[in-house]
Amino acid sequence: MLHAMISQERTSFDPEALSAVLTAYSAVLRELGLSEGDDAGTRMIAKRLIEFACQGERDPERLKTATLEALSS
Repeated sequence: MLHAMISQERTSFDPEALSAVLTAYSAVLRELGLSEGDDAGTRMIAKRLIEFACQGERDPERLKTATLEALSS
């Protein structure tokens, strides 16, 4: 699902950035007790992660933290 959203956003990430996004996505899902799927919650998580990665963030922990903070506000 995350790969599909990246394609839909018409953005591409180098392998390092993609790895960071995937790692952060898995970490956010674990933190929230969710499983990977195609529902509104996981789409919102993916959308936020993609936004932060598009802004240049590449550290998986910071991506995770920023995403969790964005979702809680």
